[in-house]
Amino acid sequence: MHVRGTVFQNPKFRFQDGGIGKKLLILLNTPTSDEEYLFVKTTSQEKKRSKTPGCGKHPVYDQGEYFLPKGSAYFDLPTWVIVSEIYPIPQNDVKTDPNWHEQKNSDLPSKTVNGIIDCLLKFKGDDIPEMYEEWLKPSMNDALSKLAEKFNR
Repeated sequence: MHVRGTVFQNPKFRFQDGGIGKKLLILLNTPTSDEEYLFVKTTSQEKKRSKTPGCGKHPVYDQGEYFLPKGSAYFDLPTWVIVSEIYPIPQNDVKTDPNWHEQKNSDLPSKTVNGIIDCLLKFKGDDIPEMYEEWLKPSMNDALSKLAEKFNR
């Protein structure tokens, strides 16, 4: 079972525009057996982006981003989390495709993941399917049940 905040790498990731490339992605939910993995992509390409930590908007592309300074959380480089694009991936695809790699010791602090999710909801809240919102912001009982399930295995 993978938990929210885990960083994955996929060297052959398919972007929404159809392009393929190497990408680090952050898992935003702790999926149950019937839920998809919800990912957001990251970039270390500055391209006029703000270096103010936390949630902001790209001045040119008008998209929501969450900035993580160099050395914060898992990332060695200044990193922007692109919250304007959410990638739902079926669990079986992540588990069986050899291109999906969980990064070692990559679990982001819950405060950081919560900030990324809040940023996503701020910029994309009206465009996110309701079931995804439930996966992103589960009730405390749901979260405790998932945690207990993980440790009882």
